[in-house]
Amino acid sequence: MHADEFKDSKGAEVAAKLKAHSADHLMKISEKGIKKLASKGVIATMLPGTTMFLGKSGFAPARDMLSNGVKVAIATDYNPGSSVFNS
Repeated sequence: MHADEFKDSKGAEVAAKLKAHSADHLMKISEKGIKKLASKGVIATMLPGTTMFLGKSGFAPARDMLSNGVKVAIATDYNPGSSVFNS
């Protein structure tokens, strides 16, 4: 689920309620959202390339998620609109 990328839209909480396999982006996840993901075993997918490419400040709080028991994955989100990196 695409969640809480530019503002806390409560997407992480919805992902937990729906027992989604994963929630992506999460740059603006709330503390409550982190706790909900942990309680339902939803994997938080970090997409730092998008943050860097769009010039946004503040990466998703992966350390906070990990310390609260959330499983964290990392991915590229490679796409032509918001995460283009050439080798």
